Amino acid sequence: MLFNELMFVLRKINKDIDSLVSEFLTQANYFDIEPTDGPILLYMQNNPTTKMTELSKISNQTKAGMSRKINRLKKLGYISHQRCQKDKRISWLELTPKGRMVAEKFIEISSVLNKQLLALIPDHQQNDLLETLTFLANELSKK
Repeated sequence: MLFNELMFVLRKINKDIDSLVSEFLTQANYFDIEPTDGPILLYMQNNPTTKMTELSKISNQTKAGMSRKINRLKKLGYISHQRCQKDKRISWLELTPKGRMVAEKFIEISSVLNKQLLALIPDHQQNDLLETLTFLANELSKK
């Protein structure tokens, strides 16, 4: 029973955070960006030349799902795509100037949300929560 409650709470938190991120994006006139684009754009900002396989791994999406997302972001002008000169099977993805701007917006949104969410949690519980969630994430990534 506890497992079901945990899954419900985690899904609810994720859904509510996505809704808050969507509100921030709409207010910033980014109507074509989804909350799930954030981690991809932020990863690419920190890793200027990125392969599709890297993005699939960090986002826990299938290669097909990631391919659809990347194609949408390329079509919207947030990402550019270059074939490797030495090995044509390899494609490098880079943020465009437009993509870098929206990645910066995601950094701003994350900062605001972190402050808002942490303000809801008493100081003495914040570290315990972070340690517990980090432990859970690390254990799950082992499987």
